[in-house]
Amino acid sequence: MKKTMLIAALVASMAGSAAIAQPVLELRFGFEQPGSFWFNSPKDLHGRIGFLENRVNRLRADGHITAAEFDFDHKELGKIHSEFDGWTAQDRGDLSQDHKLALWHHLTMVSDRLHWQSTYGY
Repeated sequence: MKKTMLIAALVASMAGSAAIAQPVLELRFGFEQPGSFWFNSPKDLHGRIGFLENRVNRLRADGHITAAEFDFDHKELGKIHSEFDGWTAQDRGDLSQDHKLALWHHLTMVSDRLHWQSTYGY
């Protein structure tokens, strides 16, 4: 019994340290399967912003989102660009982890909404 509990504790501590050792940002975007929204997208924040901008433009050109949705999404992307530029300057070129997480969260919100809009509409 003690041996089983010791092994379970050891495995739990190893699993916890592995999750902590990985960059926090990889946890959300590590599931990029073929056909998923972020498949073949860049791994860096700036690249992801550009990727998302291209997706918005392509979805509008293909008629998958309305003009109003396009305008709203473009405004959100403008906010993301502003946040990225402002925080990059504030953090002297190297974004803090908190700012990176905030940007990833904002990108996720926009991408989730785009996926919903293009798949189901309003």
